[in-house]
Amino acid sequence: MATDTVASTNSEAIEGTPDGRGAAIIQHGLRADNTAGCSETSKVPAIYEDKPLGPRPYWFPDGDIVFQIEDSQFKLPRSLLFISDIFKDMFEMANCSTDYSVDGCPVVEIPDRASDWMVLLQWMLLRQESYTKALEFMEPEVLDYDSVRFRKVVGGLRLSTKYILPELRGIALAMFLDLFDSFDSPEALFWYSTEQAAEAIAVTYECQIPQLLPTLYYGLSVQYARDATEDGFMKIMDTDHLAHFRTIHDQVLSYHRHWTDNPLEGFRDDAPTSDVCVRDITSCSRHGLAKGCPSEDEEDDGQYGLLHGLRQIGLIRDAEMESQDPRMCSACGIVLAEVCSWRQTCVQQFISRTLGLKFIDFETEGQTPPGRPAPVRLPCKRVVAQTPSQ
Repeated sequence: MATDTVASTNSEAIEGTPDGRGAAIIQHGLRADNTAGCSETSKVPAIYEDKPLGPRPYWFPDGDIVFQIEDSQFKLPRSLLFISDIFKDMFEMANCSTDYSVDGCPVVEIPDRASDWMVLLQWMLLRQESYTKALEFMEPEVLDYDSVRFRKVVGGLRLSTKYILPELRGIALAMFLDLFDSFDSPEALFWYSTEQAAEAIAVTYECQIPQLLPTLYYGLSVQYARDATEDGFMKIMDTDHLAHFRTIHDQVLSYHRHWTDNPLEGFRDDAPTSDVCVRDITSCSRHGLAKGCPSEDEEDDGQYGLLHGLRQIGLIRDAEMESQDPRMCSACGIVLAEVCSWRQTCVQQFISRTLGLKFIDFETEGQTPPGRPAPVRLPCKRVVAQTPSQ
């Protein structure tokens, strides 16, 4: 009866943390009694009898509890874990003992990743020395900077959210946003693999950072479009997340094909456009969007996706209009720029709505997103010039 009581109480205390983010700690035979320690010898549970002993990366001589995390064991002093109220409450509720002990200490199973705990424990130890050292650990000066920082940031973010560690979560969250929060900087979007993008999406849901989801799904779509053989992420991705990805990816590709063929469809259909302007508009569109899709030309350093391609059209159009002999008239150039800007908004809005999020125009946050440009707002000047006066 005592075992049932303590297990129930611990579960309620842990799951009752703010926002439902409490740690669901699996405790192997954990019970309360009046003994201060544990037996030096104990029978190894059947689930471990055939398993080789995993690594013991943190094994403190003064440790008084052992965490079994995946195939690794961590012998830790409970005082080190008091930085989290979740563990503090669990340890203070009762003296703990189990049917399974190692080195005289009870073994508690924790359903986390051992690699995440390596990050958490190293941060805890460095934090005891100084805040600067702990911060430098999260910002390593290594050759593969982004990938190494990614592993540390996602590990720190997962556990700091789960075990309510505000200081570590604040640091990890700021770095996570720095890694991924950019629709406007394509070079920063695509350093990561498709598997890392899928993991980042899972962490974003788990740690309740919905504002990052549109950027991550879009980045994953572009990565997959660049190399369709990189499909390993589909095997590890949550079913619902994968369904969202397929919807977004298919629609973005559809936009790309449609807008390349006829960039101003629906905007100038009711008014004649000169052949010169039509050819130049199509040239700007195809050249710009080629920067946003896979290309057979190895020298093409674009391939940053549809949003980048739409911005490129605007840059090409600006360069064209500033030339001494522009082919496209100024009226058609203005319409093309407005349409491309509006279509960038359409892409972001579609992704946000697919994910069930309120749309935010990241370039004009807090302002009303621009509406659809009026069709044929400005007549083609070349057509007007060629039209005989009545």
